Amino acid sequence: MELQEVIEQARVLAPWALYGLLFFASFIEYVIPPLPGDTTVIAGVTLASAWGWDPLPFIFIVSAGAALGSSLAFAFGRWLSTRQALHRLGPRRRLVVDEIIEKMKRRGEVYLVINRFLPGVRAVFFVAAGVANLRFRRVLFYATVSALVWNSLLVWLGYSLGQNVEALDHILRRYSVIIGIVVGLVIAFWFGRLVVKSRAKMRESDRSEEIDSDAEDEH
Repeated sequence: MELQEVIEQARVLAPWALYGLLFFASFIEYVIPPLPGDTTVIAGVTLASAWGWDPLPFIFIVSAGAALGSSLAFAFGRWLSTRQALHRLGPRRRLVVDEIIEKMKRRGEVYLVINRFLPGVRAVFFVAAGVANLRFRRVLFYATVSALVWNSLLVWLGYSLGQNVEALDHILRRYSVIIGIVVGLVIAFWFGRLVVKSRAKMRESDRSEEIDSDAEDEH
């Protein structure tokens, strides 16, 4: 949906409804990632700028929505970690899960802090944090810090360029495209490494089985 369309639809809302919409938009993108949470936030902030509203409530409201949504994604990851299906994965899929858990335990704080700057994959970090059984308080802290920084930037953009909707829309679209390309390349590189590592482990496992089989034949 175009930014101008969102602005026109939000224009008719009462103040409390606009605040509620922004909270929900920040929350729901962690539940249904493709939904354009940032576009809705920018639209609301643009209207607030035109009406002369205080920007601080917007920052805290959308950050609270993001914190709640990320908590739900984390809880889903925790739930996944207790399911037997996760432990019955094949060797290659299990390798992927183990790699994700290892990375979250080693650098989880970094991934959680940058999550808000990576639209489309934000929820993935918190599901992974739940699967890795990271401490909830730490996860919530880093999620809140990330949300406050990112939403402060969005509010600043909305108040600085609020009268130039086309420029705002252009910035959001260009950023999303660039980040999408970067994230895609990183995932492709990481998946390629996993495939190589998986094949190496499978060959090593096959050699071990052959050695054990030869040893049994000798006996």
